[in-house]
This record gives sequence, C-alpha cells and structure tokens, in this order.
Amino acid sequence: MDEFKTNPDDEEQDHLENKSGSYSKPDIYPLVSPLAAAFLGLVGGFFLYQIIGGTLTLLIFGFDLESAPVNGLRLMTMAGQILFILLPALLFAKLIYGD
Repeated sequence: MDEFKTNPDDEEQDHLENKSGSYSKPDIYPLVSPLAAAFLGLVGGFFLYQIIGGTLTLLIFGFDLESAPVNGLRLMTMAGQILFILLPALLFAKLIYGD
C-alpha cells in the first residue's frame, strides 16, 4: 500500500535534506549583484514608463493633451503603470532570483 504524507512540512523537509541526512537552507542567491539589479531596474523602469509610455500616449491622444479626455488620460496612466512598471519589475525579479 502506498504511503501518504500527512504533514505538509514533510515535503519541504525532504527537499531540504541532503545526502548526508542533515538539513540545510536552499540556495537562493541573486544572479547579479543587488546594486546592479537596482540600477538596471530604475533605468529600465524610467525608460519604459517615461519614454515608451509617453510616446504611446502622444500617439493615441495627439500632441494637444489639453483637449484630450481626462478619463482617457487617467486610464492610459493606469495602463502605463501596470504595463511599464509592475510587469517589468515582476519579470526582472523572476530573472534575478531563479526560484
């Protein structure tokens, strides 16, 4: 008969147990230095949000932003923050930390 694990921590402990039978922390180290990651994240986020987001806003609403609909600009700002700040930050964090 198959043996079932009743404790959810058993699976985690099996993962942490090495061949000698002792337990150790999993190796979670960044692939680049934190300072370089912060610099790349800030420069990349600034470029994506300000340059790409601003260009898309101008292409959609034209150069006369004073006559553009306010709610449209608000939605464009919200979409730009999600697309050009949140998603790149999550993807960048996934690339930096392999887990």
